[in-house]
Formats: sequence, C-alpha cells, structure tokens
Amino acid sequence: MLTTYIAAANIALLVLISILLLPDSKTRANRYLLAFFVIMTFAALLRLGFLAGGKTLTWLPFVVFPGAFLLGPLLFFYVRATLFGKSPRRWELLTSLIAPILAFLIHAGLNVVSPETADPSRIQTMEGLVGDYTRFLFFSASVYNLYFLLLAWFLLRDYKREVMNNFSNTLRDEQGWIRTILLASGGLALVYFSMSIIAWVSSSFFIPVGWPEGGVMLVLAYLAIFYLVKKPQIFSIQQLDATESTGKYAKQNLSDAMRKEYLQKIETYFESEKPYLDERVTLAGLSAALNIPAHHFSMVINIEKNLNFFNFVNSYRIAEAKRLLDDPSTEDTVLTIAFSAGFQSKAVFNRVFKEQTGLTPTAYRQQQIKKT
Repeated sequence: MLTTYIAAANIALLVLISILLLPDSKTRANRYLLAFFVIMTFAALLRLGFLAGGKTLTWLPFVVFPGAFLLGPLLFFYVRATLFGKSPRRWELLTSLIAPILAFLIHAGLNVVSPETADPSRIQTMEGLVGDYTRFLFFSASVYNLYFLLLAWFLLRDYKREVMNNFSNTLRDEQGWIRTILLASGGLALVYFSMSIIAWVSSSFFIPVGWPEGGVMLVLAYLAIFYLVKKPQIFSIQQLDATESTGKYAKQNLSDAMRKEYLQKIETYFESEKPYLDERVTLAGLSAALNIPAHHFSMVINIEKNLNFFNFVNSYRIAEAKRLLDDPSTEDTVLTIAFSAGFQSKAVFNRVFKEQTGLTPTAYRQQQIKKT
C-alpha cells in the first residue's frame, strides 16, 4: 500500500514539475531537463501499473525501457548547456540514440519471439525470461546512466573552479541545484544497480518496484519542486563562455606598460562606477563595459594584484563594508551591510570578510566601537 501511495505521489509531482518547466523550455538546456522529467513521469506510471496490473504493462515498457537509456545523456547535455552554453553536436545526439533504439528493438523482438514478456501476469511475478530480461535491462541502464552522470559531475567541478575567475559570487544556489539533481539521479541509478546485483547473486526474482527506488524518486521530485518554486533564478544560471577560458591567457603577449594602463583603467572604473555593488557583476560584463578583452582583464588582476576575479571584486566589497561598519551613526544590521556592499549572502560575506581582515564583521564592528 505504501509503495502504491509513493508511486501515485511521484506521478503527481513529476507532472507538476513538467508543467512548471514548460515556460522555461524556450532555452535548449531546459528542454533537456523537461524531457528528463517527462521520461521519469512515464517511469512512475509504469511503476503504478506494475502494482495495479493491467494493459499498461504491455505498452508502457516500449516508452520507458528505451527512455531509461536517455536519462543520463539528457542530464549530461542539460548540465553542459546550462553551465557552458554548449549544445550537443549532431553526432553526439545520434550516438545518444543508439542505446535507446537497441532497447526498443530488443523489447519488440522479445514480444514477438516470447509472448510471456507481454503477459501482464508474468510481468508482475517476474517469472522466467521476464525476470532475467528485466534484471539485465535495469543493470545495463543504471551503469550506462552512471557513466553520463559522472561526466556531468566533472563538468560541474570544472565550472566551480572557473566561477572564481568569471563571476563575483559563488552562484551557490545554481550550483546546488545541479549538484542536487546529479546526486539524486545517481542515487536512483545506484538503487537499481544494487537491486539487480542482489537479485543476480541470490538468484532471486528481480522486482523493479519497491520503497527504496520509489523513495529516492520522490526525494528527487520534491527537491525539483522546491527549486522551481523557491529559487526560479537557477534556471537562468550565468553561463561560462565555452570558447573563452581565463586559463588561456598564458601565451598572450601583454607588455608591463599595457598591463599597468589596463589596471589603472579598471581601478578608476571601480572607484567611480562601483560595479561591485551589483551582486551579479561578471567578468564578461566588465570586459564589455571597459572594452578590455576578458583574458587580458584576468591577466592584469592576476599578475598585478595576484587575485582572481572573485577575490578582486570582493576586495572592493569588503572595503565598502568596512566603511559602512565604521560609521557610528548607522543602525544597519550586518546582513543589510552585506547586501549593500554587493554580497549575495551573509555566509559568503562572513567568510570573505574574515579571510581579508582576520575578523568576523560583528567582531570588527565591536572593535571599531571600542576605539571610538
């Protein structure tokens, strides 16, 4: 009974997720995510059909089994397009369709050769060939998807490293969403992998429906709803330009005089325009505003100031925060001052402030009060 309720809840939440994603599906990256959740919805329907029986057990596998081999590639394409703005090439799309097509042909062939694979009663009991076939299918799909999820995790790791060179904030929520969906999807794949291995070793029937995989799917659905409703900005994450990396300026020739000229131009702009007060300021935006190539901008602050973009911008924010904290007439809270100085959260503000001053903002303020 509990498994049935979980399956029904999964269907309701996954349908809601697909509806909420529709307005954001104009971007190619979110189309991959929408396709991912549509396939998950059909998988949840199959789970409910497995518990209730009926004709759905004969036709839904034609959609779900091939779709199971698309989940990993879809998330990989989504992560890469979201973080780096890089769409898959035609050969990548065609290659990603090989496994789903094979899964469809194998299932269709078994339905013709062995009618028991289309018998709802046999499917529910997982007897004979049906059990062996289902066990192999789930094992293959889980390994296949885990491979693509691992590739997507490496992309997130690379993005996290490059954020410090391109953005003035950590994009914590955006990275948190990508990390969450990868971990939850990886957890679901590991559950199926473990269940198939246990069934293989113990020579028991493989029942692909139970509270472990239903529970993990439910957690994934709830987390997706949370991010969609509470943090919709994550679906417009600031991308890194896949064609321009700040690590590529090593071979660029820029004279000492030109570096110093650029640095003076940058510092003058920061002092007069105060772009650091905008929590979403980026290297690309400042590069365009100052007409300085992004790789030259990075080179100048790295060589002349020994700082990456994140720390360079935050050095100005800390100076602004110290000015506000030094003002004895202000009654603003530390959180208000953090936002006023351009920080996106109190946690980041506290960490950066202590790194640069050796004190927390509160301790610094108390120290200044004692001096006066």
